[in-house]
Amino acid sequence: MTALWYAARNAHKEIVGILINHGADVNAQDKKGKSVICHAAEYQHKEIVVILLANGADISTKDIESRATIKIINQAKRTLRKKSKKKSRKSKDPK
Repeated sequence: MTALWYAARNAHKEIVGILINHGADVNAQDKKGKSVICHAAEYQHKEIVVILLANGADISTKDIESRATIKIINQAKRTLRKKSKKKSRKSKDPK
């Protein structure tokens, strides 16, 4: 794994930017074929996904299990929406 993977997985937005500005490969894949954007999406780091997309991340790739990057991103979006709805319900629930 590269420094960019670690920064993306851990939502270190500034570090992701610095690494990209210094030539980090936004399309690098790990030994399972997961790209940096897959790692960011799986950990639901929306801002990191946006940064990677803005810097040319390829969403047409697939991992070794033939899971498309775009499907991983969409799955993460659905998970974020569910979490957001749960938080909203809790904040409206008087106790």
